Amino acid sequence: MKKYPVIIIVVIIIIAVFFITSFKKDQEIDFNEVIREVNEERKNIMESESKNDIKQYIYKVVGNKEGFTDEEIDTLLQPRAVTDHRISKEDALEDVDYLFRILKYVYGGYGYYGGDKVFEQIKTKVMNRIDTQDDISITDLNTLFLEHLSFITDGHMKIGGVSVNKKHILNYYCNQQIEVKKNDNGFYYVVDNKKRYFKSINREVV
Repeated sequence: MKKYPVIIIVVIIIIAVFFITSFKKDQEIDFNEVIREVNEERKNIMESESKNDIKQYIYKVVGNKEGFTDEEIDTLLQPRAVTDHRISKEDALEDVDYLFRILKYVYGGYGYYGGDKVFEQIKTKVMNRIDTQDDISITDLNTLFLEHLSFITDGHMKIGGVSVNKKHILNYYCNQQIEVKKNDNGFYYVVDNKKRYFKSINREVV
C-alpha cells in the first residue's frame, strides 16, 4: 500500500515539470518578431488615422536640385565684411535672392506656407522696396524681411536673431533657489510653510 502514495507523488511531479516546461516555451520571445509586429501595428495606426496627405507639402524642385552653385555655397558659408553696418543696394538685392532661394530649396515649410505663389510675390515686394535707395542698413534689411515674412508661424525661424513671428514666442523664467508654483490666485513660493505671492516680474503685473 505504501507504493501507491510514492507513485502518485512521482506522477504529480512529472505533470508539474511538463506544465512548467510548456509554460517556459510559451514565454520565449523572439525579439525581432516583436519589433516587426510593433512596427506593423504602428504603420497600420498611422495609415488609418492620418487625414493629411504629406505629399502635398513636399516641394517639387525643378532644375538644379540644390538651387545653388558650389561658388554660391562657399559664399554663403563665409562671413561677409560689413562697413558701418550698411550695404549697397546691389548687395542687399543679392541677399534677398539668397534668402528666398534658401527658403525654397532648404526650408521644409516652403510648400506649406504657399510655395512659389506666395514667396515670389513677397520677394518682389522686398526687392522693390530696396530698389528705391542706394544702400540700406543691416537692421533695416532684417526689419524688412521680418515685416514681410511675419505670416510664418514657425517659432524656430529667426532673422538677425529675431523671431519671425513674435506672437509665438514663449518666455521661460526659472530660479534655482526658489520653486515657483501657480494656483488660481497667481504665482507663489513657500517660505516657512506660508505662500508668498508675486505681485510683478520685471515690473510687469502677474
